[in-house]
Amino acid sequence: MGRQYRNNYITSVIARLDYVSPVPELEPDVLSPSLKAAVSSRFPMAEREEVTFEVNLEGKALSQTKRTSTFYSQDRGKKLAIASDHFYLEVKRHAGYEALHDDFMAVATEVMGAHAVEGRRLGLRYVNRVEPGGLNPLAWSRYIDKRLLCSLKFSPSVGELARAFHQLAFNNEDWMLVLRFGLYNPDFPAAVRKKQFILDYDAYSERPVSLRDIGPLCDQFHSAIVKVFEQSITDALREKMGTVSDD
Repeated sequence: MGRQYRNNYITSVIARLDYVSPVPELEPDVLSPSLKAAVSSRFPMAEREEVTFEVNLEGKALSQTKRTSTFYSQDRGKKLAIASDHFYLEVKRHAGYEALHDDFMAVATEVMGAHAVEGRRLGLRYVNRVEPGGLNPLAWSRYIDKRLLCSLKFSPSVGELARAFHQLAFNNEDWMLVLRFGLYNPDFPAAVRKKQFILDYDAYSERPVSLRDIGPLCDQFHSAIVKVFEQSITDALREKMGTVSDD
C-alpha cells in the first residue's frame, strides 16, 4: 500500500482499542489461561506492569495506578498490554503494516470474542523522528514540505529557538486524523541543537466499534496516514529512505 522504503524514521507504532465499559475478567489477577495461551504464540514474554498517572478531579490532582497484563515479542520489539478498559499493541521495530494488522486483529478477536467486549475508541498512531544528518538544526526545507515550516521563518530576535511544535486536526466525519509536527526538542527548555523533526500521525474513531469494524477502520487510518506522510516530505528524504517500490 503506497511507497515501500528500505529504511524509515518510525520510532513507534501504536494500535489501541478502548472498551465501552470496564471488563473485570481482563484484570491481570483473573486474566484467563486461555487468553494468555492465545497471545503467547505471538508475545511469549509475559509480565505484569503498573502504570501511575494523575487525573484532575474538581481541581485536585489525584494519582491512580492502572495494572496491565503485558506481553512482549521475543526480541521485545513488540509490546501488548491488556487492561480492564483497553488494550494496545506498540511496535518499536516496525516490519510493515500487514504484520501489525495481523497481530492486532488476532488479539482483538480473542479479547472481544471471549468477553463480548464493545469498543468506544479505536486508534492507530505512527511516530516518526526524522534525523537525516546535517549541521543546522533549523534547516529543513530540503526534507520537509515547506508548508509545515512556516513558523521557522518567524525570528523576533528575543532569544534562541527552544521549540516549534504544532498540531493540525482533520475531521473525516467518521474519524479524526491529528498531525503533530515540528521541532519538539528533547532538550527543552535549552535551545534547539539536535537536528530532529517529529512527524506524529494519530488517526482515531470515537464511535462504537465492533470486531468486524476494526480491520476496515485500521485500513482507512493507515491509508490516510500514508497519504499525509507522503505530502509531508520531499523527494530528498525519499532518496535517503530508499524507495523499494512505488505502488
